[in-house]
Amino acid sequence: GESHNLVLATYQQPTLLLASGWVFVALTGLFFKEFACFQRWEASALFALTPLLTGGHFLGLLGGGTEQNMAIALSAVFTFFAARKFTQPYQADIGDKTIFNLFAA
Repeated sequence: GESHNLVLATYQQPTLLLASGWVFVALTGLFFKEFACFQRWEASALFALTPLLTGGHFLGLLGGGTEQNMAIALSAVFTFFAARKFTQPYQADIGDKTIFNLFAA
C-alpha cells in the first residue's frame, strides 16, 4: 500500500523542510531561551545541533553517516533535556509575572 510518512518523505526529499522546517526554527528559539534563562548545556547543544542538522540536510551538505550521527546525538540530548524539565520547579519555568500587575493597574 501507499505510505504517507512525513518523516520518511522529508528525509527522501529535503525540500519538504520548507513546509515542516518551521517547527525546527521554533524549537531552536526555545532552546536559545532555555539556555539564556537556565544555562543548561543540553539547551546550547540543541541550539547548535538543530539548525546544523536540518540546514545540512536541506542543503545536502551532510553525508549519510554524519547526518545519522547528528540525528542520534540530537535525539539523545533532546531526551535528556526533556527529562530534566520534569525535575525543574515549575515556578522557575513560568517566570516573573509581576509585569502583569503593572498592566492591570
